[in-house]
Amino acid sequence: MAGISRSKKILKDIQKVNLRVDAFINEVKFTIYKTNREIKNGRKMIGEVKKTWMIK
Repeated sequence: MAGISRSKKILKDIQKVNLRVDAFINEVKFTIYKTNREIKNGRKMIGEVKKTWMIK
């Protein structure tokens, strides 16, 4: 019986680690997504500034 309960505990630990890894990956994906949006917004702003300079 000792072996079974031990392997169950190991499985639980693995699941905990997997959850942490998933959370970390999601955080990284979100950061990349936010950065990409900021870059796009920055490019839009630069485009608008260029347009206003062209008009003047």
